[in-house]
Order: sequence, then structure tokens, then C-alpha cells
Amino acid sequence: MSRGYTQAALIADAKRAGFAVTGTTIERWVTLGLLDRAAGRGRGRGRGVEWRWPETQRDLLLVLLRNRAKTRSLDALFNIPVTAWLYWGEDLVPCPQLRRAMESWVRRTGDRRAFRSRAWASAFVRSLAMNTAAPTLRSILIEELTAWAESGEVDHAEVLHRFEEVVGPDNPTAQTDGSRAYGLARAQLVVARKYADLLDAHFLWARAFYLYAQASYAAEHVRLGADQRFGKLAPAVRLRACCEPCLPRSEPRPRNGPRRRPDGRGNPRVAAA
Repeated sequence: MSRGYTQAALIADAKRAGFAVTGTTIERWVTLGLLDRAAGRGRGRGRGVEWRWPETQRDLLLVLLRNRAKTRSLDALFNIPVTAWLYWGEDLVPCPQLRRAMESWVRRTGDRRAFRSRAWASAFVRSLAMNTAAPTLRSILIEELTAWAESGEVDHAEVLHRFEEVVGPDNPTAQTDGSRAYGLARAQLVVARKYADLLDAHFLWARAFYLYAQASYAAEHVRLGADQRFGKLAPAVRLRACCEPCLPRSEPRPRNGPRRRPDGRGNPRVAAA
């Protein structure tokens, strides 16, 4: 059984896979939550501590490097540890790493908060609005949701009324209605504002609920997809498409010389921190 990987071993494995990564980049990715912290183990009295990562984190590093080569923005990588935690759990990505990744993403994208709030509100209303809902009413609801997301202040009775106008009145037989859509929006916004108060136990509960919901949806998506109004919200389950960016690939080890790139050059791809 592997005793784990030192930083030098991670760098060497990355090089064999065709990537150039530095110790500085690895340390920065640990700080950001893209990688977990190494575990320390004493070498013996007076001989210091040796820091090693498990094989799962070595695989995660290679996945991150492979995807880093495809994107100009480091921000796109934060989905990888989050998705890995959702589907494979703490054996691959521990909760402290997950939380660092999510907090880092929020800090790095904070200057785009107003844009994200409006984009979220627009997508939320567009996905649930009745075909007969007037464009003016949709716009008013989008504005009120955007302001709610930005300030945390809202007239709940007013927003609920707007949801009923745009999504529809209470209807237990429908997949959703105005009051349930309002409750979903409120839950999302409350969690976003109370994030710092959440415990690891809340994350583990949310993951269990998510996996249960995914299994339930897989069994029901055909029926849900047949709904005339909300069928567009029930695409076929493509689990591999969700997980593909997080799956480690077997990187062939070169017999002679460095692994060749598709363009024929043998230079390793350099990962930008």
C-alpha cells in the first residue's frame, strides 16, 4: 500500500503525465482548497516531519492539471473538488478542503456579485414562469429577486405575490407553483447569507439529500419530462457528463523520453498557478 506522495513525488508524477507544476503552485492550490493539506508524519526523534498526500489527492492533482490546460481561468477549476465531494465523498475531498474551495471561489468572484445576482434571478424566473405571464411582471420579479440577493432585504408578502402572478397560484397537483417557487428562492438566498454559520454536519446532510434526490430523479425523470409545462426542466440523467471532468485518466508512462503532446512536441504543459 502506498505511503502517500511527497510534494516532490507529486511533481514527478505530474511530469510523467505531461505537465509541469511547481511546489509553489501546489501550495497555492492547497490554500485555495483545490487540493487538501498534506498529512504530517514524524521521521523520528530530531529528524523533523515528512508531509505526504494520499493517492486520491495525487489523482485529483492530475485531473486539475488536465483541466487547467483547457481553460484560461483558474476559477473554472473550483467545480472539480466540489463535484468530486458530491459524488465520491470525504474519501476523496474532505469537508475542510471543500469549504476552502467554496470560500476561495466566492472571494475570487466577489467583484462579479451584482452580475451573478441578476443572472441567477433571470434564470430562476425564466425557468419557472408561466407562458402567459406578462413580460412586465417577469421583469418586476427579476428586479425584486436581484435586490433581495444583493441587500438581503425584501418585502416577503410582495415577492410571494409576484411569484403567484408569474409562476401561478397554489396548485398541489402541479410540479411547482408560486408559493413553492418563492420558498425555493428564499432557501437559496438564506443559505448564501448564512454560509459562515454552517457546520460540516450541514454539508454532509446536504450531500446525502442531494444523492437521494439524484436517485429519485433518475427514476422519475421520464415522467417529469413528459409534463407539458415543466418538462424542459427534466433532462435525461447524464451522470458521466457531470463527473467526467473529475475522473482520473490512466496516463501512460513513457518508456523513452518525455510523453509526447498531440502537436508532436515533447515539452510538458505548464500549469499556471
